[in-house]
Amino acid sequence: MSRVAPHNVGIIGGGLAGLSSAYLISLLRPSPAYHLYIMESSARLGGWIQTVCNSSTGAYYDLGPHTGRVASPSSSAILRLALSLGLRDSIIWLKDDGVKTNRYLFLQNKISKVPITSIFASPPFTRSPFGLLLRLALRRRAFTTNEKNDISIDEFFRTRIDGEFADYIGSALVRGIFAGDSRNLVSLAYKHFTV
Repeated sequence: MSRVAPHNVGIIGGGLAGLSSAYLISLLRPSPAYHLYIMESSARLGGWIQTVCNSSTGAYYDLGPHTGRVASPSSSAILRLALSLGLRDSIIWLKDDGVKTNRYLFLQNKISKVPITSIFASPPFTRSPFGLLLRLALRRRAFTTNEKNDISIDEFFRTRIDGEFADYIGSALVRGIFAGDSRNLVSLAYKHFTV
């Protein structure tokens, strides 16, 4: 009887993608004898996903990705994964009471409701969406060879679109996607953009 050599499978990162990959590989069982290693640089697994509780108020805060639209293909895959892990009772479904259609910005030490359907027509924005699009079309320019090579994403948004966009939308996008500060991340990786 021949013996199958063990396989070693290494996964770099114990965030959502790494843990999902490890789970799916464990279901496939690439060989009768295999070792699965997850290499994570931090002291905890989960990556950007982290929920903390304010002990004085009992309120929970998500410090990373926190929602998914079940209607989208990527979120339906995450839902199937959660259900296969037996997490059905841990899923919190949003009520249809405006939470899905409103966004909030913390500006000048207060929380302002900004409806997602009319985001540019609400404070803190001072110009109409049409004005923003018109300015964007008139200021449209690509990276040039004489431009400095290492501008921040914040500066990219300010010079290509508008300061309000950089402050209120660009900053939130970068924090939501990269969990970073748009003033500290460089746009060199995006040099092929023509915004």
